[in-house]
Amino acid sequence: MRIKSISPLAAGKLLGALYAGLALIVGLFLGIFTLIAGVAQGGEAIAGGVIGGLGMMFMLPIFYGIAGFVGGLLMAVFYNMAASFVGGMEFEIET
Repeated sequence: MRIKSISPLAAGKLLGALYAGLALIVGLFLGIFTLIAGVAQGGEAIAGGVIGGLGMMFMLPIFYGIAGFVGGLLMAVFYNMAASFVGGMEFEIET
């Protein structure tokens, strides 16, 4: 079997969702650590820890999702151009 082309929009949506999901997990951990660090320092650092922590939890998945979508879109377009010259990727499937 040979993959001759990939739908750029489908690849963009898939990679956007994968990157956003990964960033959600990483963002939660980074956000929690930032919150803890701000509280541990006390004083004015608490506000910075809260703002930074919540910012990571919410903004990181959005930015990673957009970057994954654009990256998936571009890579599918590049794959389709390269596959037109070299014939695409071949897979051997056993049933």
